[in-house]
Amino acid sequence: MRDRDKNRLGLCSRILFAICLIIIVITIPITASRGVIPFVSTAVDVVIAFLAALGALVLWYGRGNFRTWYRELLKWTVVISLLLAATLTVVYVLTNSPIDLAGFELRSVDRLITSFSGQAELVLLPILWAFLFGLALFFAAALTGGIWLVVQMLRGGVPDLLEEIRKLSFDKSDPWPRRIAAWLLIVPKIIDPSTLRLDVEPPETRLSRRRLVRSVALQVAVGTILGMYVSLNPTLLSIMPFTQTYALVSIPVGFIPLLTLPLLTLEALGAKVPGPRSDFYLYRGGTTRVVQLMLALGGLFWILWYAISSVGIERIVLTFSTYVVLLLLFSLLTSFIYVRFFEAGIVNDISIQVKSDGIE
Repeated sequence: MRDRDKNRLGLCSRILFAICLIIIVITIPITASRGVIPFVSTAVDVVIAFLAALGALVLWYGRGNFRTWYRELLKWTVVISLLLAATLTVVYVLTNSPIDLAGFELRSVDRLITSFSGQAELVLLPILWAFLFGLALFFAAALTGGIWLVVQMLRGGVPDLLEEIRKLSFDKSDPWPRRIAAWLLIVPKIIDPSTLRLDVEPPETRLSRRRLVRSVALQVAVGTILGMYVSLNPTLLSIMPFTQTYALVSIPVGFIPLLTLPLLTLEALGAKVPGPRSDFYLYRGGTTRVVQLMLALGGLFWILWYAISSVGIERIVLTFSTYVVLLLLFSLLTSFIYVRFFEAGIVNDISIQVKSDGIE
């Protein structure tokens, strides 16, 4: 992307962010009086629209670099939406029940289908496919916008993080940001952080199955455990029903995978510290810390026990099966867009910056 286009995109992102903030502030008095869920839902809708508009601009300004991957993204979007539409069509014909997508009833589509009296089965597949195809493209643009924002933060944050780790001395002279960085990445004291170096992976022409499985597994694990902590939390369940606590995590489910992008970037950079027996990779320490935080003190098991006794095991399993399906789809899409469109650029930019700071 040319510098002029980057500047224009930066200006457009600030304008869109200001509009998004103004809309949320205006709607606070209206939605907050109706409860937490309407307010969260409205705020998330506004943010998703902002990210979709931003993502469309990112894809437009980067069309010269991304043209090859556009065709692949379009192809898989067509295939997945067609398969999903065919599945929903079969379910509708066999059960004659309202069209339901992972717990969300598509009422507008259902009304449109039923308006074709006697011919619903004939028009169902093309209408469903068109709807799902448009929905998939919309969320692909929104995820692109979200990933672009995260990438901008990583461009400034990752070099600072690597510099803090390199200066780590494991004593009282370390400032708090440096201690926090060492704690988050579980840097062992038996290594010499000053020898930190990069072992950058060559840009991938295709997303390897090994990386795809590892990144999606991490995203689904983090998203599922985070969803359980929020929706099954005893404190929240004591003040609102399970349907509302579940909505708190199901509404923004598509953007939970963005939380793992810093670890994917550290993995691509190959940031490591040589050790006496084996090298210590920062992304592995970060992944371990994330899992530890998610399962801290066995709190999740206590929450599950309480939720099962108050909500019911069947309802929890049924609800979270649909949540995990959505999370899996968004994780796959996030991994694809990040690796295809962004990873090579951010890894190259960070490598140049940190090498100028003395990190090999």
